[in-house]
Amino acid sequence: MDPFAGSGISSLITSITGSNISYGLDLLPMIDIFTEYFYEVLNYGERILSEIHRDIKSLINEEKISVYKDIDERILSWYPESVAKILRKIWGYYHSEIAYFDKNRLTWISYKKDFPWGLYTILLLRISRKFSYADDSVAKYFRSKMKKAKLDKMISSFSIKDLFLKDVNSVIRRLKELKVYNFSKPVTRGFFDVLEHEFETSDLECVITSPPYLIAHEYVRSFKLDLYWLDVPPELIVWLKKHEIPYRGYVYNVRSKLYEEYREKIKERDKKDLLRYYDNYFMSLSKAFDKIATIIKQEGILIIVLADATLGSHKIPIGEILAEHLTNNDNRLVLFEDFIDKIRKRKLFKKRLNNNPNGITYEKIYIFKKSSSI
Repeated sequence: MDPFAGSGISSLITSITGSNISYGLDLLPMIDIFTEYFYEVLNYGERILSEIHRDIKSLINEEKISVYKDIDERILSWYPESVAKILRKIWGYYHSEIAYFDKNRLTWISYKKDFPWGLYTILLLRISRKFSYADDSVAKYFRSKMKKAKLDKMISSFSIKDLFLKDVNSVIRRLKELKVYNFSKPVTRGFFDVLEHEFETSDLECVITSPPYLIAHEYVRSFKLDLYWLDVPPELIVWLKKHEIPYRGYVYNVRSKLYEEYREKIKERDKKDLLRYYDNYFMSLSKAFDKIATIIKQEGILIIVLADATLGSHKIPIGEILAEHLTNNDNRLVLFEDFIDKIRKRKLFKKRLNNNPNGITYEKIYIFKKSSSI
């Protein structure tokens, strides 16, 4: 199981290798879309990719399609008028013919059985993001003057339809190079709050996960525009934001001297927001992993991938603090091994004006084993 699954890659790898049943859980519902997309790409093969390419080409050129009327006008302001016009059309088709968001099941449902709706979704999301005013080198949506100028120049020189199709074609061409597997789809669940929801299993052999790194990345903000296009109600997007680990108020005893030591350093800066983020993060994460530890069977394994993130001017040893808490809190967890995994290549926004302009250079992997005795 991966309780902070993100795009669901760990669950997919488990399924591809056929090693066991895998569960991918995450607060963001995007996990359901990403998992469906990867499953389709690696199972359906070249034929379905060619069909989708022809279908999207026909869709973009079709004039008699009802537009997507429910999209907020503020969202359309992220696009040139000519781009927004086509996007409203193709998303109108998507919501009426491809898939819809089910408010009761809190996920997307395809109108047709065994239909590659995930591929359509990712391709349309890619177009929607690439031809917006958002900077391409920043994960979260950031309105860029350079991107606006670049987009305006492209639009003045080429047809929007041709630009859309060129981008879709390049993605399809790369996807056709992938190997085809035959594997079962992992079980995924979005809108899963580790602190509030109960787990549906109690004898896990292994948990492999990578939780958020303090406030290094705002996941809901990164996908906010995508969620709007995908017809997720505004109140659910607000709920997601309030339930992100660093931004929720949660009181819990963190059993770590290192946690207290760095808390005093943050406190000395006299910035209440930083202290609140610090406490929210470690209290929430400590509670979450204490809960996770209870559903791991004896001799089971917990693997956590973390990185030291900067808060204020302090580099916080997240993994060491969490490891100290987990081994001090009667979880029967023993730190079996830990090692460093260097990040050899990562594309970052240039001239980052923050306390960590070079980004995270390595991650730490902590492997815990659940002992049969205290």
